[in-house]
Amino acid sequence: MKIKSRLFKALQITAIFSVIALIGFSMTACDPENGGGDTTVNLTITNNTGYQINKLQVSLSTDSSWGTNKLGDSEFINNSQSKILNINPGTYDIRITDSDLDTYTIMDVNVSSNSTVTFTNSDIDSAAVTGILKVINGIPSEISEGEIKNIKVLTTTDETVQTQAFDIFNYNQYHDFTLPSGTYKLIVTYYHNDYGQHLDWKKKTNVIVRRGKTTTVSFSLGSDWE
Repeated sequence: MKIKSRLFKALQITAIFSVIALIGFSMTACDPENGGGDTTVNLTITNNTGYQINKLQVSLSTDSSWGTNKLGDSEFINNSQSKILNINPGTYDIRITDSDLDTYTIMDVNVSSNSTVTFTNSDIDSAAVTGILKVINGIPSEISEGEIKNIKVLTTTDETVQTQAFDIFNYNQYHDFTLPSGTYKLIVTYYHNDYGQHLDWKKKTNVIVRRGKTTTVSFSLGSDWE
């Protein structure tokens, strides 16, 4: 009878642990954000923001919280790269956080089959989507040329973004342009004194403006200006 009693207790303990394990498996399997359930799909998150993504959160649109970060502690998504998540079909809200701690959100994404969601600068939550381009006249006043008459800001495809004319723009004076983040071209028209004052111009390409930051460019007659 003692042996039977011990065997019965052992069977009881085994049964209890089996039930606990089954409950744990069921809870994991029913978590839609971790790919639980009978049918799952691939959700591809593509980063086209121009910044490194350090945090990715995906939650059902009916949830009141964002939940955990889907990227590991040392994992990130570089610009033009993607992250694939395996989840249940459903409607989701997706939020990413970049290396500047700016957040981007896309709400109510219907994921019924393998899908791709692409984040760009237009999805940013913060109002800081512009930066400052500071142009300084770096030509010393003792040089008999270099007073700036006009500054034109263009896109890389030569579309004019902003133009500013000046009556007087001498050495160490500056002008700030507020611009969307991006890459620009500058054309500066200035007075060139060579046997009589006349206008000339110089160009600078690949001027990068980042949102929430100030890019400073000093106008000169050196080789960095074409």
